[in-house]
Amino acid sequence: MCLGTELPRWQKLCLEHMLATGLVEISLLILDDPANYPQRSRLQKVKDIAPSRLLFTAYTRTLYKPASMRPEDAGDLLQGVPTISCVVRKKGKYSQYFSAEDLETIRSYRLDIILRFGFNIIRGDILKVPAYGVWSFHHDDELKYRGGPPCFWEIYKGDPETGSVLQRLTNKLDGGVVLKKGIFRTKRHSYVKNVDQAYYESAKWPAWVCQDIARGNAAYLNDPPTPTTAPIYRYPTNLQFIRFLFLLGGNIAKALWFRLFVMQKWNVALLEGTMADLLAAPEKMPKKLLRHKNKSTFNADCFGAVLPEGDTAVFFEELDYSDGGRGKLLVARLDAAGKELERYKPQGLDITCHASYPYLFHENGDTYLIPETGAAGKVSLYRAVAFPKQWVWERDLLKGDAFADATLLRHENRYWLFYTVHNQQYDGDQHLHLAFSDSLSAPFTPHPGNPVKISARSARPAGTPYLDAAGNLIRPAQNFCRTYGGSVVLNRIITLTPTEFVEEEIKELRPFDAYYKDGLHTISKVTDRQWLIDMKRHVFRLLWPLRKK
Repeated sequence: MCLGTELPRWQKLCLEHMLATGLVEISLLILDDPANYPQRSRLQKVKDIAPSRLLFTAYTRTLYKPASMRPEDAGDLLQGVPTISCVVRKKGKYSQYFSAEDLETIRSYRLDIILRFGFNIIRGDILKVPAYGVWSFHHDDELKYRGGPPCFWEIYKGDPETGSVLQRLTNKLDGGVVLKKGIFRTKRHSYVKNVDQAYYESAKWPAWVCQDIARGNAAYLNDPPTPTTAPIYRYPTNLQFIRFLFLLGGNIAKALWFRLFVMQKWNVALLEGTMADLLAAPEKMPKKLLRHKNKSTFNADCFGAVLPEGDTAVFFEELDYSDGGRGKLLVARLDAAGKELERYKPQGLDITCHASYPYLFHENGDTYLIPETGAAGKVSLYRAVAFPKQWVWERDLLKGDAFADATLLRHENRYWLFYTVHNQQYDGDQHLHLAFSDSLSAPFTPHPGNPVKISARSARPAGTPYLDAAGNLIRPAQNFCRTYGGSVVLNRIITLTPTEFVEEEIKELRPFDAYYKDGLHTISKVTDRQWLIDMKRHVFRLLWPLRKK
Protein backbone atom coordinates (compact mmCIF):
# COMPACT_ATOMS: atom_id res chain seq x y z
CA MET A 1 0.00 0.00 0.00
CA CYS A 2 1.60 3.27 -1.08
CA LEU A 3 1.10 6.51 -2.97
CA GLY A 4 3.11 5.48 -6.05
CA THR A 5 6.47 4.16 -7.19
CA GLU A 6 8.41 6.94 -5.47
CA LEU A 7 9.03 5.91 -1.87
CA PRO A 8 10.98 7.24 1.09
CA ARG A 9 14.42 5.62 1.17
CA TRP A 10 13.67 3.50 4.25
CA GLN A 11 10.55 2.03 2.62
CA LYS A 12 12.45 1.12 -0.53
CA LEU A 13 15.11 -0.54 1.64
CA CYS A 14 12.34 -2.47 3.37
CA LEU A 15 11.19 -3.92 0.04
CA GLU A 16 14.78 -4.68 -0.98
CA HIS A 17 15.40 -6.59 2.26
CA MET A 18 12.23 -8.63 1.74
CA LEU A 19 13.02 -9.47 -1.88
CA ALA A 20 16.59 -10.40 -0.96
CA THR A 21 15.30 -13.26 1.20
CA GLY A 22 14.20 -15.11 -1.93
CA LEU A 23 10.92 -15.85 -0.17
CA VAL A 24 8.88 -12.84 -1.29
CA GLU A 25 7.46 -11.46 -4.50
CA ILE A 26 5.45 -8.28 -4.93
CA SER A 27 2.10 -9.37 -6.39
CA LEU A 28 -0.02 -6.22 -6.16
CA LEU A 29 0.41 -2.49 -5.74
CA ILE A 30 -2.51 -0.98 -3.80
CA LEU A 31 -2.43 2.74 -4.52
CA ASP A 32 -3.82 5.39 -2.22
CA ASP A 33 -6.00 7.19 -4.77
CA PRO A 34 -5.56 10.99 -4.92
CA ALA A 35 -9.34 11.22 -4.62
CA ASN A 36 -8.92 10.33 -0.96
CA TYR A 37 -7.30 13.73 -0.49
CA PRO A 38 -9.34 16.58 -1.97
CA GLN A 39 -7.29 19.09 -3.93
CA ARG A 40 -6.69 22.37 -2.15
CA SER A 41 -5.05 25.56 -3.26
CA ARG A 42 -1.83 26.74 -1.67
CA LEU A 43 -3.80 29.39 0.18
CA GLN A 44 -6.19 26.77 1.55
CA LYS A 45 -3.26 24.65 2.70
CA VAL A 46 -1.80 27.64 4.54
CA LYS A 47 -5.16 28.37 6.15
CA ASP A 48 -5.41 24.74 7.31
CA ILE A 49 -2.21 25.04 9.34
CA ALA A 50 -3.12 25.38 12.99
CA PRO A 51 -1.63 28.67 14.22
CA SER A 52 -0.69 27.03 17.52
CA ARG A 53 1.51 24.50 15.63
CA LEU A 54 2.94 26.80 13.00
CA LEU A 55 6.60 26.54 14.05
CA PHE A 56 6.82 22.75 13.89
CA THR A 57 4.94 22.70 10.59
CA ALA A 58 7.38 25.23 9.12
CA TYR A 59 10.31 23.20 10.42
CA THR A 60 9.11 19.93 8.89
CA ARG A 61 8.59 21.61 5.51
CA THR A 62 11.99 23.32 5.38
CA LEU A 63 14.82 22.14 7.64
CA TYR A 64 13.63 18.64 8.53
CA LYS A 65 15.49 16.35 6.10
CA PRO A 66 16.22 12.85 7.48
CA ALA A 67 18.19 10.73 5.01
CA SER A 68 15.77 7.87 5.64
CA MET A 69 12.89 9.98 4.28
CA ARG A 70 14.63 11.07 1.06
CA PRO A 71 12.37 10.15 -1.91
CA GLU A 72 13.73 7.44 -4.19
CA ASP A 73 12.32 5.83 -7.32
CA ALA A 74 11.30 2.22 -6.63
CA GLY A 75 10.11 1.61 -10.18
CA ASP A 76 12.78 -1.05 -10.72
CA LEU A 77 11.30 -3.08 -7.85
CA LEU A 78 7.68 -2.54 -8.91
CA GLN A 79 8.00 -2.90 -12.67
CA GLY A 80 5.24 -5.05 -14.11
CA VAL A 81 3.39 -5.37 -10.81
CA PRO A 82 -0.43 -5.19 -11.20
CA THR A 83 -1.97 -2.07 -9.70
CA ILE A 84 -5.29 -1.19 -8.12
CA SER A 85 -6.18 2.37 -7.13
CA CYS A 86 -8.54 2.46 -4.16
CA VAL A 87 -10.93 5.20 -3.10
CA VAL A 88 -11.80 4.62 0.54
CA ARG A 89 -14.85 5.50 2.60
CA LYS A 90 -14.00 7.78 5.49
CA LYS A 91 -15.52 7.38 8.90
CA GLY A 92 -14.68 9.92 11.55
CA LYS A 93 -11.69 12.17 11.04
CA TYR A 94 -9.05 9.59 10.11
CA SER A 95 -10.49 6.05 9.74
CA GLN A 96 -10.66 4.61 6.23
CA TYR A 97 -12.67 1.60 4.94
CA PHE A 98 -12.23 -0.18 1.60
CA SER A 99 -15.16 -0.76 -0.74
CA ALA A 100 -16.58 -4.25 -1.25
CA GLU A 101 -15.48 -4.16 -4.91
CA ASP A 102 -11.87 -3.31 -4.06
CA LEU A 103 -11.81 -5.91 -1.30
CA GLU A 104 -12.95 -8.57 -3.76
CA THR A 105 -10.26 -7.58 -6.26
CA ILE A 106 -7.54 -7.64 -3.60
CA ARG A 107 -8.77 -11.04 -2.34
CA SER A 108 -8.38 -12.47 -5.83
CA TYR A 109 -4.60 -12.09 -5.54
CA ARG A 110 -4.51 -14.40 -2.50
CA LEU A 111 -1.94 -12.22 -0.76
CA ASP A 112 0.07 -13.46 2.19
CA ILE A 113 0.98 -9.98 3.47
CA ILE A 114 -0.06 -6.42 2.83
CA LEU A 115 2.60 -3.90 3.81
CA ARG A 116 1.08 -0.52 4.62
CA PHE A 117 3.07 2.49 3.41
CA GLY A 118 0.05 4.54 2.34
CA PHE A 119 -3.48 5.43 3.43
CA ASN A 120 -4.38 6.67 6.89
CA ILE A 121 -5.86 4.60 9.72
CA ILE A 122 -7.30 1.63 7.85
CA ARG A 123 -10.00 -0.46 9.49
CA GLY A 124 -12.54 -3.09 8.61
CA ASP A 125 -12.40 -6.20 6.41
CA ILE A 126 -9.16 -5.24 4.64
CA LEU A 127 -7.31 -6.29 7.80
CA LYS A 128 -8.54 -9.87 7.30
CA VAL A 129 -7.75 -10.21 3.60
CA PRO A 130 -4.05 -11.30 3.61
CA ALA A 131 -3.18 -14.63 5.24
CA TYR A 132 -0.73 -13.04 7.67
CA GLY A 133 -2.42 -9.69 8.02
CA VAL A 134 -1.70 -6.07 7.17
CA TRP A 135 1.69 -5.02 8.54
CA SER A 136 2.44 -1.47 9.54
CA PHE A 137 5.14 0.45 11.41
CA HIS A 138 4.86 2.62 14.48
CA HIS A 139 8.08 4.50 15.09
CA ASP A 140 7.85 4.91 18.84
CA ASP A 141 7.42 2.56 21.78
CA GLU A 142 3.67 1.89 21.58
CA LEU A 143 3.54 1.32 25.34
CA LYS A 144 4.59 4.95 25.91
CA TYR A 145 3.71 7.02 22.86
CA ARG A 146 0.86 6.78 20.38
CA GLY A 147 0.12 9.35 17.71
CA GLY A 148 3.05 11.47 16.59
CA PRO A 149 5.32 12.92 15.44
CA PRO A 150 7.66 9.89 15.37
CA CYS A 151 10.69 9.90 17.68
CA PHE A 152 10.06 13.50 18.83
CA TRP A 153 8.57 13.27 22.27
CA GLU A 154 11.39 11.07 23.59
CA ILE A 155 13.81 13.99 23.15
CA TYR A 156 11.29 16.48 24.50
CA LYS A 157 10.63 14.43 27.64
CA GLY A 158 14.25 13.38 28.19
CA ASP A 159 13.34 9.71 27.65
CA PRO A 160 16.60 7.74 27.13
CA GLU A 161 14.76 5.12 25.07
CA THR A 162 13.22 5.39 21.61
CA GLY A 163 11.24 2.45 20.28
CA SER A 164 9.92 1.13 16.99
CA VAL A 165 7.29 -1.51 16.32
CA LEU A 166 6.28 -3.62 13.34
CA GLN A 167 2.72 -4.71 14.00
CA ARG A 168 -0.10 -6.68 12.42
CA LEU A 169 -2.89 -4.14 12.37
CA THR A 170 -6.10 -4.49 14.32
CA ASN A 171 -8.93 -1.99 14.61
CA LYS A 172 -7.25 -0.33 17.61
CA LEU A 173 -4.96 2.66 16.97
CA ASP A 174 -1.34 1.56 17.54
CA GLY A 175 -2.79 -1.48 19.26
CA GLY A 176 -1.87 -4.22 16.81
CA VAL A 177 -0.11 -7.54 17.29
CA VAL A 178 3.59 -6.79 17.78
CA LEU A 179 5.70 -8.77 15.30
CA LYS A 180 9.05 -7.10 15.95
CA LYS A 181 10.03 -4.44 18.43
CA GLY A 182 13.24 -2.58 19.06
CA ILE A 183 14.44 -0.26 21.79
CA PHE A 184 17.21 2.18 20.85
CA ARG A 185 19.23 4.76 22.71
CA THR A 186 17.61 8.14 22.06
CA LYS A 187 19.79 10.45 19.97
CA ARG A 188 19.08 13.33 22.30
CA HIS A 189 21.29 15.77 20.40
CA SER A 190 19.63 15.29 16.98
CA TYR A 191 15.98 14.81 16.08
CA VAL A 192 16.91 13.85 12.51
CA LYS A 193 19.37 11.16 13.68
CA ASN A 194 16.81 9.80 16.12
CA VAL A 195 14.33 9.42 13.26
CA ASP A 196 16.92 7.87 10.93
CA GLN A 197 17.93 5.34 13.58
CA ALA A 198 14.36 4.12 14.07
CA TYR A 199 13.44 4.06 10.38
CA TYR A 200 16.58 2.37 9.07
CA GLU A 201 16.62 -0.28 11.80
CA SER A 202 12.97 -1.22 11.45
CA ALA A 203 13.24 -1.48 7.65
CA LYS A 204 14.90 -4.90 8.14
CA TRP A 205 12.13 -6.40 10.23
CA PRO A 206 9.49 -7.48 7.67
CA ALA A 207 12.15 -9.61 5.97
CA TRP A 208 13.01 -11.24 9.30
CA VAL A 209 9.34 -12.02 10.00
CA CYS A 210 9.02 -13.56 6.51
CA GLN A 211 11.98 -15.81 7.31
CA ASP A 212 10.31 -16.82 10.58
CA ILE A 213 7.12 -17.70 8.69
CA ALA A 214 9.07 -19.81 6.20
CA ARG A 215 10.72 -21.71 9.09
CA GLY A 216 7.43 -22.21 10.89
CA ASN A 217 8.59 -20.06 13.83
CA ALA A 218 6.07 -17.22 13.61
CA ALA A 219 3.42 -18.25 16.12
CA TYR A 220 3.67 -14.69 17.48
CA LEU A 221 1.57 -13.57 14.50
CA ASN A 222 -1.45 -14.74 16.49
CA ASP A 223 -0.40 -13.25 19.82
CA PRO A 224 -2.86 -10.98 21.64
CA PRO A 225 -2.69 -7.32 20.58
CA THR A 226 -0.43 -5.04 22.58
CA PRO A 227 -2.22 -3.93 25.77
CA THR A 228 -1.13 -0.33 25.34
CA THR A 229 -3.04 2.43 27.05
CA ALA A 230 -0.40 5.04 26.24
CA PRO A 231 -1.56 8.61 25.67
CA ILE A 232 -2.05 9.79 22.10
CA TYR A 233 0.32 12.65 21.27
CA ARG A 234 -0.14 15.35 18.67
CA TYR A 235 2.29 17.62 16.90
CA PRO A 236 3.93 20.10 19.30
CA THR A 237 2.55 23.56 19.89
CA ASN A 238 4.70 26.62 19.19
CA LEU A 239 5.69 26.90 22.86
CA GLN A 240 6.53 23.21 23.04
CA PHE A 241 8.67 23.45 19.91
CA ILE A 242 10.56 26.46 21.26
CA ARG A 243 11.22 24.53 24.47
CA PHE A 244 12.29 21.55 22.36
CA LEU A 245 14.88 23.68 20.56
CA PHE A 246 16.33 24.85 23.88
CA LEU A 247 16.45 21.24 25.12
CA LEU A 248 18.13 20.15 21.91
CA GLY A 249 20.74 22.88 22.23
CA GLY A 250 21.46 21.84 25.81
CA ASN A 251 21.81 18.22 24.77
CA ILE A 252 24.27 19.17 22.02
CA ALA A 253 26.35 21.20 24.48
CA LYS A 254 26.32 18.37 27.01
CA ALA A 255 27.36 15.80 24.38
CA LEU A 256 30.22 18.04 23.25
CA TRP A 257 31.35 18.61 26.84
CA PHE A 258 31.45 14.88 27.55
CA ARG A 259 33.29 14.16 24.33
CA LEU A 260 35.98 16.74 25.02
CA PHE A 261 36.44 16.84 28.78
CA VAL A 262 35.03 13.75 30.47
CA MET A 263 36.85 10.47 31.00
CA GLN A 264 35.11 7.25 31.98
CA LYS A 265 36.77 5.74 35.03
CA TRP A 266 35.71 2.15 35.75
CA ASN A 267 36.68 -0.04 38.67
CA VAL A 268 35.98 -3.57 39.82
CA ALA A 269 34.46 -4.47 43.21
CA LEU A 270 34.10 -7.83 44.95
CA LEU A 271 30.84 -7.86 46.91
CA GLU A 272 30.11 -10.13 49.87
CA GLY A 273 26.54 -11.39 50.14
CA THR A 274 23.80 -13.21 48.26
CA MET A 275 22.00 -12.24 45.09
CA ALA A 276 19.03 -11.38 47.29
CA ASP A 277 21.28 -8.86 49.08
CA LEU A 278 22.41 -7.47 45.75
CA LEU A 279 18.84 -7.02 44.59
CA ALA A 280 17.55 -5.57 47.86
CA ALA A 281 20.31 -3.34 49.26
CA PRO A 282 23.58 -3.49 47.30
CA GLU A 283 24.88 -0.33 48.97
CA LYS A 284 25.02 -2.21 52.29
CA MET A 285 27.11 -5.11 50.97
CA PRO A 286 30.79 -5.18 52.01
CA LYS A 287 32.94 -4.50 48.95
CA LYS A 288 36.61 -4.68 48.05
CA LEU A 289 37.91 -2.53 45.20
CA LEU A 290 40.82 -3.18 42.90
CA ARG A 291 43.52 -0.54 42.72
CA HIS A 292 44.17 1.51 39.60
CA LYS A 293 47.59 1.35 38.02
CA ASN A 294 47.59 5.13 37.48
CA LYS A 295 45.24 8.03 36.74
CA SER A 296 44.97 7.04 33.08
CA THR A 297 43.79 3.47 33.61
CA PHE A 298 40.54 1.78 34.44
CA ASN A 299 39.51 -1.75 35.45
CA ALA A 300 36.34 -3.35 34.06
CA ASP A 301 34.69 -6.54 32.72
CA CYS A 302 35.23 -8.74 35.77
CA PHE A 303 34.96 -12.50 36.32
CA GLY A 304 36.43 -14.61 39.08
CA ALA A 305 36.89 -17.89 40.91
CA VAL A 306 37.98 -19.03 44.36
CA LEU A 307 41.46 -20.59 44.53
CA PRO A 308 42.23 -23.72 46.59
CA GLU A 309 44.00 -21.65 49.28
CA GLY A 310 40.87 -19.52 49.70
CA ASP A 311 42.03 -16.45 47.79
CA THR A 312 39.96 -15.04 44.93
CA ALA A 313 41.29 -14.75 41.38
CA VAL A 314 39.73 -11.78 39.60
CA PHE A 315 40.04 -11.65 35.82
CA PHE A 316 39.45 -8.20 34.34
CA GLU A 317 40.26 -5.78 31.56
CA GLU A 318 42.78 -3.04 32.24
CA LEU A 319 42.70 -0.15 29.79
CA ASP A 320 45.27 2.63 29.73
CA TYR A 321 44.09 5.78 27.97
CA SER A 322 47.65 7.11 27.75
CA ASP A 323 48.74 4.03 25.81
CA GLY A 324 46.27 4.20 22.95
CA GLY A 325 43.28 2.83 24.85
CA ARG A 326 43.90 -0.84 24.10
CA GLY A 327 42.52 -3.20 26.72
CA LYS A 328 44.52 -6.10 28.07
CA LEU A 329 43.54 -8.98 30.34
CA LEU A 330 44.98 -9.26 33.83
CA VAL A 331 44.44 -11.36 36.94
CA ALA A 332 44.42 -9.94 40.47
CA ARG A 333 44.66 -12.28 43.47
CA LEU A 334 42.78 -11.05 46.54
CA ASP A 335 43.04 -12.57 50.01
CA ALA A 336 40.08 -13.06 52.37
CA ALA A 337 40.45 -9.50 53.62
CA GLY A 338 40.32 -8.09 50.11
CA LYS A 339 44.00 -7.17 49.97
CA GLU A 340 45.50 -7.45 46.50
CA LEU A 341 48.44 -9.84 46.78
CA GLU A 342 49.58 -9.86 43.17
CA ARG A 343 48.60 -8.88 39.66
CA TYR A 344 49.80 -10.52 36.47
CA LYS A 345 49.04 -11.25 32.84
CA PRO A 346 47.78 -14.81 32.26
CA GLN A 347 50.06 -16.82 29.97
CA GLY A 348 49.12 -18.73 26.84
CA LEU A 349 46.49 -16.30 25.56
CA ASP A 350 47.50 -15.59 21.98
CA ILE A 351 45.95 -12.11 21.81
CA THR A 352 47.45 -9.26 19.81
CA CYS A 353 44.45 -6.92 19.68
CA HIS A 354 42.21 -5.15 22.18
CA ALA A 355 40.91 -7.67 24.71
CA SER A 356 38.14 -7.44 27.28
CA TYR A 357 35.30 -9.41 28.92
CA PRO A 358 37.34 -12.46 30.11
CA TYR A 359 34.35 -14.79 30.55
CA LEU A 360 34.99 -17.84 32.77
CA PHE A 361 33.17 -21.14 32.32
CA HIS A 362 33.58 -24.20 34.58
CA GLU A 363 32.72 -27.77 33.60
CA ASN A 364 33.83 -31.29 34.63
CA GLY A 365 36.75 -30.00 36.63
CA ASP A 366 38.05 -27.79 33.80
CA THR A 367 37.97 -24.02 33.62
CA TYR A 368 37.61 -22.26 30.30
CA LEU A 369 38.16 -18.65 29.30
CA ILE A 370 36.51 -16.77 26.43
CA PRO A 371 38.04 -13.29 25.99
CA GLU A 372 36.39 -10.70 23.81
CA THR A 373 38.68 -10.10 20.83
CA GLY A 374 36.29 -8.56 18.33
CA ALA A 375 39.10 -7.05 16.24
CA ALA A 376 40.40 -10.57 15.59
CA GLY A 377 37.07 -11.61 14.08
CA LYS A 378 36.57 -14.72 16.19
CA VAL A 379 35.41 -16.15 19.53
CA SER A 380 38.25 -18.24 20.98
CA LEU A 381 38.02 -20.81 23.75
CA TYR A 382 40.99 -21.33 26.09
CA ARG A 383 41.42 -24.02 28.75
CA ALA A 384 43.36 -23.62 31.98
CA VAL A 385 46.30 -26.00 32.37
CA ALA A 386 47.41 -24.32 35.60
CA PHE A 387 44.56 -22.13 36.79
CA PRO A 388 44.63 -19.16 36.88
CA LYS A 389 48.05 -18.42 35.36
CA GLN A 390 48.52 -20.78 32.42
CA TRP A 391 46.14 -21.33 29.50
CA VAL A 392 46.09 -23.18 26.21
CA TRP A 393 44.03 -22.48 23.11
CA GLU A 394 41.35 -25.11 22.53
CA ARG A 395 39.41 -23.95 19.46
CA ASP A 396 37.57 -21.06 17.86
CA LEU A 397 33.86 -21.31 18.53
CA LEU A 398 32.84 -18.65 15.97
CA LYS A 399 34.68 -16.90 13.15
CA GLY A 400 34.17 -14.15 10.63
CA ASP A 401 32.80 -11.15 12.48
CA ALA A 402 33.45 -8.65 15.27
CA PHE A 403 31.82 -10.60 18.10
CA ALA A 404 31.33 -8.90 21.48
CA ASP A 405 30.92 -10.21 25.03
CA ALA A 406 30.44 -13.90 24.16
CA THR A 407 28.84 -15.66 27.13
CA LEU A 408 28.76 -19.46 27.31
CA LEU A 409 26.05 -21.43 29.06
CA ARG A 410 25.09 -25.08 29.29
CA HIS A 411 21.35 -25.61 29.37
CA GLU A 412 19.35 -28.81 28.83
CA ASN A 413 22.33 -30.72 27.41
CA ARG A 414 23.29 -28.02 24.91
CA TYR A 415 25.92 -25.32 24.90
CA TRP A 416 24.66 -21.84 24.16
CA LEU A 417 26.64 -18.75 23.18
CA PHE A 418 25.07 -15.34 23.76
CA TYR A 419 26.86 -12.51 21.95
CA THR A 420 26.45 -9.33 19.95
CA VAL A 421 28.01 -8.36 16.63
CA HIS A 422 29.53 -5.09 15.44
CA ASN A 423 29.19 -4.63 11.67
CA GLN A 424 27.27 -2.59 9.11
CA GLN A 425 24.10 -4.61 9.65
CA TYR A 426 24.08 -4.97 13.43
CA ASP A 427 24.75 -2.60 16.30
CA GLY A 428 26.68 -4.53 18.95
CA ASP A 429 24.91 -2.68 21.74
CA GLN A 430 21.37 -3.68 20.79
CA HIS A 431 21.24 -6.92 18.76
CA LEU A 432 21.44 -10.15 20.76
CA HIS A 433 22.58 -13.25 18.86
CA LEU A 434 22.62 -16.91 19.84
CA ALA A 435 24.57 -19.95 18.69
CA PHE A 436 24.35 -23.51 19.99
CA SER A 437 26.17 -26.84 19.87
CA ASP A 438 25.85 -30.31 21.37
CA SER A 439 29.52 -30.28 22.36
CA LEU A 440 32.34 -27.83 22.98
CA SER A 441 34.32 -29.75 20.37
CA ALA A 442 31.60 -29.47 17.71
CA PRO A 443 30.81 -26.44 15.53
CA PHE A 444 28.38 -23.86 16.88
CA THR A 445 25.27 -23.19 14.78
CA PRO A 446 23.89 -19.63 14.65
CA HIS A 447 20.29 -19.49 15.84
CA PRO A 448 17.84 -19.17 12.92
CA GLY A 449 16.05 -16.34 14.72
CA ASN A 450 19.12 -14.11 14.96
CA PRO A 451 19.05 -11.45 16.11
CA VAL A 452 16.80 -12.90 18.80
CA LYS A 453 16.40 -9.54 20.55
CA ILE A 454 16.68 -5.89 19.53
CA SER A 455 17.17 -3.67 22.55
CA ALA A 456 19.81 -1.20 23.65
CA ARG A 457 18.26 -1.68 27.09
CA SER A 458 18.75 -5.42 27.56
CA ALA A 459 20.48 -7.26 24.69
CA ARG A 460 24.28 -7.20 25.11
CA PRO A 461 25.55 -9.72 27.71
CA ALA A 462 26.67 -8.31 31.06
CA GLY A 463 28.04 -11.24 33.03
CA THR A 464 27.31 -14.74 34.24
CA PRO A 465 23.84 -16.27 33.77
CA TYR A 466 22.62 -17.91 36.98
CA LEU A 467 19.67 -19.75 38.50
CA ASP A 468 17.58 -17.82 40.98
CA ALA A 469 15.96 -19.27 44.11
CA ALA A 470 12.98 -20.48 42.09
CA GLY A 471 15.15 -22.23 39.51
CA ASN A 472 14.65 -19.60 36.80
CA LEU A 473 17.54 -18.97 34.41
CA ILE A 474 18.55 -15.31 34.69
CA ARG A 475 20.68 -13.51 32.11
CA PRO A 476 22.30 -10.15 32.94
CA ALA A 477 22.38 -7.62 30.08
CA GLN A 478 23.80 -4.15 29.62
CA ASN A 479 21.59 -1.07 29.42
CA PHE A 480 23.08 1.56 27.11
CA CYS A 481 20.11 3.91 26.93
CA ARG A 482 21.05 6.49 29.56
CA THR A 483 24.81 6.21 28.96
CA TYR A 484 27.36 3.64 27.91
CA GLY A 485 27.14 0.86 30.50
CA GLY A 486 24.53 2.76 32.47
CA SER A 487 23.01 -0.18 34.33
CA VAL A 488 22.39 -3.93 34.22
CA VAL A 489 19.01 -5.44 33.38
CA LEU A 490 18.23 -8.97 34.59
CA ASN A 491 16.25 -11.08 32.13
CA ARG A 492 14.37 -14.27 32.94
CA ILE A 493 14.79 -16.75 30.10
CA ILE A 494 11.42 -18.35 29.32
CA THR A 495 12.19 -20.32 26.15
CA LEU A 496 15.61 -21.41 24.88
CA THR A 497 15.53 -23.92 22.02
CA PRO A 498 17.21 -24.26 18.60
CA THR A 499 14.18 -22.57 17.04
CA GLU A 500 12.84 -20.19 19.71
CA PHE A 501 14.09 -17.70 22.26
CA VAL A 502 11.95 -15.72 24.68
CA GLU A 503 13.00 -13.75 27.74
CA GLU A 504 11.48 -11.02 29.87
CA GLU A 505 13.03 -8.19 31.85
CA ILE A 506 12.51 -8.60 35.57
CA LYS A 507 14.83 -6.13 37.31
CA GLU A 508 17.16 -3.22 36.61
CA LEU A 509 20.24 -2.79 38.79
CA ARG A 510 21.34 0.83 38.74
CA PRO A 511 24.56 2.30 40.12
CA PHE A 512 24.43 2.37 43.90
CA ASP A 513 27.90 3.50 44.98
CA ALA A 514 28.17 7.15 45.98
CA TYR A 515 31.59 7.47 44.33
CA TYR A 516 31.16 5.24 41.27
CA LYS A 517 27.69 6.56 40.54
CA ASP A 518 27.60 6.87 36.74
CA GLY A 519 27.50 3.30 35.45
CA LEU A 520 27.31 -0.43 36.14
CA HIS A 521 27.72 -2.95 33.33
CA THR A 522 28.97 -6.35 34.58
CA ILE A 523 27.66 -8.72 37.25
CA SER A 524 29.34 -12.10 37.56
CA LYS A 525 29.01 -14.87 40.10
CA VAL A 526 32.07 -16.14 41.99
CA THR A 527 30.20 -18.13 44.66
CA ASP A 528 26.71 -17.95 46.11
CA ARG A 529 28.04 -15.29 48.50
CA GLN A 530 30.55 -13.51 46.26
CA TRP A 531 29.75 -11.36 43.26
CA LEU A 532 31.93 -9.19 41.05
CA ILE A 533 30.68 -5.95 39.54
CA ASP A 534 32.28 -3.06 37.71
CA MET A 535 31.22 0.54 38.32
CA LYS A 536 31.85 3.83 36.53
CA ARG A 537 32.34 7.46 37.39
CA HIS A 538 32.85 10.41 35.08
CA VAL A 539 36.05 12.35 35.65
CA PHE A 540 36.78 15.85 34.34
CA ARG A 541 40.06 16.12 32.44
CA LEU A 542 41.09 19.53 31.11
CA LEU A 543 43.53 18.12 28.56
CA TRP A 544 41.36 15.11 27.65
CA PRO A 545 41.03 16.18 23.97
CA LEU A 546 44.85 15.94 23.66
CA ARG A 547 45.07 12.36 24.91
CA LYS A 548 47.06 9.83 22.92
CA LYS A 549 44.89 7.87 20.49
